[in-house]
Amino acid sequence: MAKERRYVRVAGPFEARQMGPIESRIAVCDLNEGGCFVRSARGSPAPGRSLVLKIILPDEGWICLKAEVLYVMPNSGFAVSFVDVPHRASDRLTRTLQRMRGEFADADKDRSLVLPACPQCRATAVRPLGMARSTLPWFACQRCDAVWAARDPEASASQLGDAATWAPQPGGVKQILVADDDGAILALFRKALSDYAVLTARDVAEALAVGRSASVDLLITDYLMPDGTGEELISRLRERQPSLKVLISTGHAAMLDQEGSDWWTHERHLSKPFPLADLRLAVTELIGEP
Repeated sequence: MAKERRYVRVAGPFEARQMGPIESRIAVCDLNEGGCFVRSARGSPAPGRSLVLKIILPDEGWICLKAEVLYVMPNSGFAVSFVDVPHRASDRLTRTLQRMRGEFADADKDRSLVLPACPQCRATAVRPLGMARSTLPWFACQRCDAVWAARDPEASASQLGDAATWAPQPGGVKQILVADDDGAILALFRKALSDYAVLTARDVAEALAVGRSASVDLLITDYLMPDGTGEELISRLRERQPSLKVLISTGHAAMLDQEGSDWWTHERHLSKPFPLADLRLAVTELIGEP
């Protein structure tokens, strides 16, 4: 009797990228909740190698996943399994695969149509981010990664630049933006850094919205989040605030040490789990006392 597959594969190709010192486009040939098969012009990494893949899901946008190479098929590609999948990324992956298998009701398929179209690419795969510490509702496009504050139900392309400008902070307590998809980690940071003004975000898009609507003295970011990496977040926030101080808090330090990327070696970082005293010390050395 044939063994039943644990996961049902969905045929691609899916647009994707392999993150690392050199970001490269790849093709995900088939996808399931546990892993995928990849073709890359750069060749195949050795079995057991850890990778970070960024995959675009129809109607859901980008998800960022840590993966491990299972086996290589010469001249064909390589198979990976997903490891340490963030909860929100897992939900979006499962929802996409269920929809593509025809397991969702029609009402669920059309849920994105009630949201405003992206002013940059006009896609309707848009996610609301709430008020993002401002007086305007913020949205994120799941296809082109644009983040904007909508003045009207249909924001124009010109409003994207106007609404996302960085506002100077009034005098007072220093502000820290913490980006992490784990709610317990965010609560821990708020408690440990209670002398500062701590703003929080659960993914890259939300952190961009908060960072563009408030003056931030320090960014503390996880490396792997549901919709992107801490490296991307740092780069995009520094486009508006080049002198922004950064502290990376991650459980993937071993993988990043292995890659030896310049951005990683030049940024202050803490490897999870870490003593709260180390966190306080790092913050004080980067931006001083509250």
